[in-house]
Amino acid sequence: MGNLQPIIDAILSDGEKKAHAIKADSDVKLKAVYSNFEAEKAAMRTEFEEKLNKEIEQLFSAQEAERKQLLKTTRLKARTAAVKSSLKMAARQIAELDVAEYSAFLRSLYEKTGRTGGIIYLSSRDKDRIDETIFSGSTVSDETVNTTGGFIMECGEISYDCTLEGIFEERAAEIYDTASEILAEVQI
Repeated sequence: MGNLQPIIDAILSDGEKKAHAIKADSDVKLKAVYSNFEAEKAAMRTEFEEKLNKEIEQLFSAQEAERKQLLKTTRLKARTAAVKSSLKMAARQIAELDVAEYSAFLRSLYEKTGRTGGIIYLSSRDKDRIDETIFSGSTVSDETVNTTGGFIMECGEISYDCTLEGIFEERAAEIYDTASEILAEVQI
């Protein structure tokens, strides 16, 4: 058996060398796999962060667009409310002119219709204070209409809305455009 020991030692030594070589090769491959894994992980993290940042940017952009639209809508509503309030105040001021001026105003509206022989409907306030003769050629009805001022004239099937609200409504688009331009300058 004495002769076998050197062979066994040589086999063990050779096996040990091969084991060390396999381990060294495995360590190199493991380091390469780990390095690739780390590189892929870093690339995935970068890609994920970029996508996340892009989505966050898109969300903020959408929110900013919504905020701007809401601000625009709010400003438009405020402008519209300001114009409506101004028109109501203007109608009240016209209706509260002294009787002579107001009667002259109503007479000019009546003449602009170019019609006579109709039925005139006034507000109860105007019915009590206006001399009905300004509507010569037409009849003032005992019925009243709910209006700040002005009148409605019916000539057969044709009706003329000469109420202050009707006059302002007829010119509403023009009035709102002009008022919006003015109010936009003062950032309402």
